[in-house]
Amino acid sequence: MNKYYFFGKNYYPSGRTLALKIARHHVNREFNDTDDHQQNAVMNEYMLAFDRTYKLLVKLGAETDQEKLRKLSLKMFRQKSPRLVAVLVAVYFKNADESRGIPDSLTRSRAYKLARACSCLRKTHEPYERVVINRVGKPARITWKFGIVRYSQQLLASWLMLAQRKLPGYDYFLPSDNPWKRSRGGHHAAAEAIGRGLEAGFQFWATFDIKHAYSSISRDIVRSLFTMDRNILRYVVHPVFQDDCPSHKDTLSNQKA
Repeated sequence: MNKYYFFGKNYYPSGRTLALKIARHHVNREFNDTDDHQQNAVMNEYMLAFDRTYKLLVKLGAETDQEKLRKLSLKMFRQKSPRLVAVLVAVYFKNADESRGIPDSLTRSRAYKLARACSCLRKTHEPYERVVINRVGKPARITWKFGIVRYSQQLLASWLMLAQRKLPGYDYFLPSDNPWKRSRGGHHAAAEAIGRGLEAGFQFWATFDIKHAYSSISRDIVRSLFTMDRNILRYVVHPVFQDDCPSHKDTLSNQKA
């Protein structure tokens, strides 16, 4: 979940630099790198949305009252800025796949259209794909591929979780400057941290992998660690796949999650 999270205490300036890069990516694609008043206006809109999202997450992270936390979590899905930012970030990092509604880049109108779609938690008409991950010497793992609306909603939900917990001192999978190329910086940082631990006298190192968290962590575990509106937990973090959802290729499963 840390891969696309840059709203921590270091948002200024490093996180905001990445936010600026994401906003500029979409604006440049839409306006073909022309430097005009409209391009600057859209850039300002996007960056204002990033800054507002950061402030909302800081407020959420500082809240200790459980009921207020639940209300704030739902507020993130009701306000335009967080949903818009989630769409901008999700499209930037996800490989383009028009069959699932994931474009190569966004125009302003499409960004806002997708952001509006993210406000609906209960239903989505996006196709989803059941994927079986075969692992050598281990049981196969079942996971799911979603469309851009669900990806954006899940991304926003992960920000809500991370805002409530202190991040580790390093990240195993830092985001890459290139949205289509994975970075190994996090792996190198982890190796260095393990080396320092060994030098300090530690005799073992423990870690865990939640790469496919949305399909393998139970509601009870999430509920015990984080506070969020039950609709977000029910329809975004742990969606139930309905029999009448549109199919995607021949890999759609009608099993309950």
